[in-house]
Amino acid sequence: MGKNNLKTNNLYTIIIYILWIAIFKIFAIPSVVQKIQKTICILIVIVYITTNVKKKKYYFNKVGIMIIWMILTCFISYIREFISASNLFNGIMNALCIELIYIMVCYGMDNNKKEEIINSLYHTLLIYVICSLVSIWLKGSSNDVLLYYFAGNKFRTTYYIIMFDVFYAIKFDVPNKRKIRYLALIILTIIICYYVRCSTTVVASLLLTMVYIKKEKARKILSNKILIMLIMFIATVVVFFITRLLGEKWISYIIVNILGENLSLTGRLDIYKSLFDISKKSPIFGFGYGNSEIAQIVGYGNAQNSMFQTIIETGYIGAIFFIIVFYQGISNKSKKKVKNDLWPAYIYVYITIICASIEVTFNYMFYSALFYIYAIENQKSEKKESTKI
Repeated sequence: MGKNNLKTNNLYTIIIYILWIAIFKIFAIPSVVQKIQKTICILIVIVYITTNVKKKKYYFNKVGIMIIWMILTCFISYIREFISASNLFNGIMNALCIELIYIMVCYGMDNNKKEEIINSLYHTLLIYVICSLVSIWLKGSSNDVLLYYFAGNKFRTTYYIIMFDVFYAIKFDVPNKRKIRYLALIILTIIICYYVRCSTTVVASLLLTMVYIKKEKARKILSNKILIMLIMFIATVVVFFITRLLGEKWISYIIVNILGENLSLTGRLDIYKSLFDISKKSPIFGFGYGNSEIAQIVGYGNAQNSMFQTIIETGYIGAIFFIIVFYQGISNKSKKKVKNDLWPAYIYVYITIICASIEVTFNYMFYSALFYIYAIENQKSEKKESTKI
């Protein structure tokens, strides 16, 4: 019996590593190889899940509804010729990967595999960070968004580093332990973000210092779902009054003199002026994953705002499904204090939704942190029926 349990644990560990390898892109290898590697890894994970995860609650839930809608909008957008066959495939894979993250994290947490989840993310991100640092050292820095390092451009690369810092804190029980080393890690992260000229993550890295908040009352307030939803709302609507904010002298001083950006926010203002009009053209189904609707009107880029990117891809209905999943994900049902194995993940959610105001950050890293929070909180409060999202 013991040997069977050991084999089961080892198999789960292998599969969850395969999942992270599938969803965290390696831009150092050719695009075709990326797709083949991702497809093979996802098929392996699907075989494992269909063989081992039998309970319906992992499939029939709010996440499943959101995923179905995402896939449906991709097919409809393809039929309406808003996206190509390649984007249709990528959209289906994107939705499927989110579902796989949810199932693997919640199933693992329900079966006492929290350490495997933490260690797999920590070790995978450690490898990505080391390879990215070597890549940065070899390629240097530039304002060119087409400059790709090991794990992607400067935005994607620095978010990997920040997420590594988060799971470092979870794994090594910061701030109870390794206080000085973690502070050094934060400082190093800020330096790297500044060097690669990613001003957004320079600011985001400063939020990592929230790890040092130990007071139970402060943590409970900051992990309150109403507060987090309010910040999400502000991050969405800020595009409508951002021009007025940039007119404030102290804000413009920080952006220009400290962060080294221009007051057009690298062309974002032109995009923001068109977002609402674009979303009204296809309010129900959106334009599909990877569509070029913004680029056709503005000439470049995506929505540069995570919620509006969701709306433009999956319509307002898709955005509602996302909000429901997000709300349930951050719902702290536990009456106990927010422990160190959970608090850093809340910080990453804060970083993501704040940066979501001017970037597209609702990606696999975001969903990994969100579902980690949901699974561990739910496990604490409802051991028998712990996965209802």
